[in-house]
Amino acid sequence: MDVKYGSKLVSLLMLLVVVLNFNNVFLPLKIMYYLRSTNAFAWLLVVMGLLFLVINLTAAAGLYRQQRWGFITTYVAILFSTVIFSASYIPFFPRLFPAQYSFIALIAVNLAVICFVIYLQILSRRVASRVGKSTVRKRVSTRKK
Repeated sequence: MDVKYGSKLVSLLMLLVVVLNFNNVFLPLKIMYYLRSTNAFAWLLVVMGLLFLVINLTAAAGLYRQQRWGFITTYVAILFSTVIFSASYIPFFPRLFPAQYSFIALIAVNLAVICFVIYLQILSRRVASRVGKSTVRKRVSTRKK
């Protein structure tokens, strides 16, 4: 698979995760509003929800543009989303399994996505090194003439 299309596919999956879990991000705010009380734990949940939103959107933008920082933030986003939000990057896949095995399926799916992103990063480095070598050869050949 081409790096361009693979990174765009993963960035679209990340946006889909944000859309599907959008209610979970602001759920603590809704609870605080209806109960008319605030405490430190509720604010911690709000901050974690906003962090989920910001990290995933930043990683999706970086991957879509195929930037190096996009790959790094993608690793952080997938780990954060798996541990804190239990969000699957292939939607509805863990629901195919019984409830006792759904978290194992979630971890397996997200590890597969991380492996795919690592593969894309290695491919992008190889492509960048080939492009760099070809431009160096062209510069050297023009100087000799």
